[in-house]
Amino acid sequence: MGMAREKIKRQYAFHNLSPELLQLAKRGLAGWLVLFGAILTAAIIVMTLISPWIAPYDPTALLAGDPLLPPSSQFLFGTDDLGRDMFSRVLAGGGIMLQVSVLSVFVCMDDRYPARFILILHRRCD
Repeated sequence: MGMAREKIKRQYAFHNLSPELLQLAKRGLAGWLVLFGAILTAAIIVMTLISPWIAPYDPTALLAGDPLLPPSSQFLFGTDDLGRDMFSRVLAGGGIMLQVSVLSVFVCMDDRYPARFILILHRRCD
């Protein structure tokens, strides 16, 4: 009797999720990978947007610290061979990475995709 109850609980465990998460759960691993990718992309965008305020040093400033310091409380990722703070450089590199990725997506599109995208958006707004 106990095993049948456990089976029923596992079968209906996803019913407590929101409808969007339930659809992802029904897609299996692929749905969860989409969710993970969306969260990771959002985190990169947020970190890039707030990086000017949270970067402790200028990413291009030479000799912010001694060269090749290991990670510490002063330099979270350490310093490179020119004494630049690696954490500040990683945050600054996020903006460049986003620009390159968006540009590469637009370069790979042919002429039909923007028109389809506009039509899809128009249908959803009606």
